[in-house]
Amino acid sequence: MKKMLTAIPREILNDLQYNLIDVKLHQRNVLNRSDFILLNSYSKNEEKVEMLMELMRNKSEEDHENFLEIMEEDYDWIRDKCEIFFQKIRLDALQKKTNSCPVNALPENPESVEVKKQTETTEESDRSVHTSSSPDSCALPPRAEKENIPSDVKKTEETVSANCEIINKKLDQTITNEMMTKVRRNHRVVKRWSTLAHSLGMTPVVHILRQRMVTNGEDVDACVLHLLEEWKGAHPKKATLGRLVTVLREDGFNDVADELEGTYAA
Repeated sequence: MKKMLTAIPREILNDLQYNLIDVKLHQRNVLNRSDFILLNSYSKNEEKVEMLMELMRNKSEEDHENFLEIMEEDYDWIRDKCEIFFQKIRLDALQKKTNSCPVNALPENPESVEVKKQTETTEESDRSVHTSSSPDSCALPPRAEKENIPSDVKKTEETVSANCEIINKKLDQTITNEMMTKVRRNHRVVKRWSTLAHSLGMTPVVHILRQRMVTNGEDVDACVLHLLEEWKGAHPKKATLGRLVTVLREDGFNDVADELEGTYAA
C-alpha cells in the first residue's frame, strides 16, 4: 500500500488497533458508513490505521475531539501524538485558505506559549521527583573522612545502610499473586489498564486480553491480573516489586504504588 501519511508517528501505526475502536468511531459518527466499508476492505491493521488517519484529514474539529476522547479511554499514551497530528492538519488547511506565510513562520499563540512553559516546568519538576524518590535505589549521602565522623554518626550510617540493603532486596523480589491482586483491586488501574500494559512493554497483549475477557465473560479487573501474569511470564527477571512500583508511579498510580511499597518493602 502506498504510504500517504508520512507525518504520522510510527508509534500510532504500531500501537493503535483499529478493530478495537472501529465500533466507537462509528457510534460517535466520526466514521460514516462509506468510511467503515472502506477501512474494513483492508486486511492489515497498519493499512487500516493509515487510511483512518488519512480520512481524519477531512473530518471536522468536532470529529477530531471525539476521536481524541476515544484515544484517551483506550490509548492515552498516543493521544497527544494524534492531537498534534490534527493540529497540523488544521494549520495546513488554514494556510491554504488564507494563502499566508508558511506554518513555521506563524507567530505562536500567547496562550500556547504559556501552556508550553507550564508543561516544561511540570515535566522538569516530575523528573526531579522521580530522580530523588525512585524506589529502585537507596543511596547514602557522600561519606566524610573517617577520622572526622563521630562514633554515633557512624552507627547511624551503618544502620541506614543496612536498612537500605534490606529494602533493596525486598524491591528485587519477583511479584507475587498477592501483589497482583492489590493492583487488580485499584479502580484507577482497572480503568486505565491498557496504559499500564504499554508502560510494561506489553502492548501487543492488550487485544488478546480483551478478547479473553469477552470470551470468558470476565470483569475488566481480570485484565489487570492477566496482564501482570503475562508480564511475569514473559520477563521473569524484570517482573520485580521495584519495577512494578516505579511503573505505577510513572503512570500516576501513586496510591497503589505506596500500598505495595508500604506492605512489601517497608
